[in-house]
Amino acid sequence: MKNKFNKIMAIIGLLLFIGITDSYGQVTPTTPDVVLFCADAEDYDLGNSPATGPNPRWIVRHSATPLVIANIGDTSPIALTGNSIPAANLTTGYLYISYIDDENCESIPEEVPIYKFAALTATVNAPEYCEEDPATFTATPVSADAYTAFAYQWYTVVGGVDTPIAGATSATYEPQDVLAGTTITYKVRIGYLVGTSKYCSYTTTGTDVTVTAKPSKPTITVEGATAETW
Repeated sequence: MKNKFNKIMAIIGLLLFIGITDSYGQVTPTTPDVVLFCADAEDYDLGNSPATGPNPRWIVRHSATPLVIANIGDTSPIALTGNSIPAANLTTGYLYISYIDDENCESIPEEVPIYKFAALTATVNAPEYCEEDPATFTATPVSADAYTAFAYQWYTVVGGVDTPIAGATSATYEPQDVLAGTTITYKVRIGYLVGTSKYCSYTTTGTDVTVTAKPSKPTITVEGATAETW
């Protein structure tokens, strides 16, 4: 019975270790020293290799999880475009960057965690409203990214100029003190929020909102029963 219990505990411990290892290996926007890229990132130029010799060159490898440096040679290098890492290879994970000279002596690689955000768009619900009953506008991010912290800024647009609305920095906005009969164009800018920094933003197209005047008090004569004489 004791041996069976020990085996069960060993299996549980192994599963917990695997889970912790997998979690540790995943790069997120808050991973220390992470380099962030937007969905539309272009090729990344490493510049000239510091290697010596007539044909110095970079060696770049990519892995979704951390690699053991001693076994780095088991992972095939990325095909570079000159000194640039192709945008298609800038996916979330780890880059291992080293350089090599004509003697085929490769340097110790530098491990660089990178995270690539998914493309971000947004929809806006900004209905027209009566002057005494302001509507609540709502901006909804559209993204396939697992990271869901966003920054917001609402704008009014006059003459093609976007002016940020003070304090309007959440997913919802309620306009204040807009005169009846006025039409205002609104936009919202949304970006990924990491700490206090914003990345890879998207600005919606303008939405025109007209404030309707409250109807005047009606004048109505209501006729009830007619008095009887008898």
